Amino acid sequence: MKYILDLLFPDVEAGNYTALVVIVCVAFTLWLLTAVARWRTFNKMGEAGWKAFVPFYSLYILYSKCWSTKAAWNCIMGIIVSALFEFGAFKTNGEIATILCSIGELMVAVYMLYLTVRINFRMAKAFGHGVGFGFGLWLFPYIFTFIIGFGKSEYIGNPLPGAKNKQ
Repeated sequence: MKYILDLLFPDVEAGNYTALVVIVCVAFTLWLLTAVARWRTFNKMGEAGWKAFVPFYSLYILYSKCWSTKAAWNCIMGIIVSALFEFGAFKTNGEIATILCSIGELMVAVYMLYLTVRINFRMAKAFGHGVGFGFGLWLFPYIFTFIIGFGKSEYIGNPLPGAKNKQ
């Protein structure tokens, strides 16, 4: 076990793995509980719970049930473009190109922040809650996902007028 930890975390001094193991266990537990809450949330939306575990598909379902498919594709493309920026796909030589690349990366990041904040408010509205609950979903996602998944919240449908998936 010690050899595996040395391989996974080469910068951690020998014997100082206790805090690291505790942090990893707490993070895994939070992820697992949130995943179960997300499973129940998908069930409340009339979708199979396993869809909450499929990375891009779960985003597509969530956005289409609470906002729109266009926003879902924007989010998925934003993640892909952010990954391309992160891995240096747009990096070129030259000062102007570097500045333009940095501006593009910042614009994608700001747009992704907008999408993230907005879906939380749409999700709160889709489950019959108000603006305060939307702020809660955005700032404290673990707690408020539990409230939706395990609480008495009912999916009332897409809050957009004229949405196809109203219940």
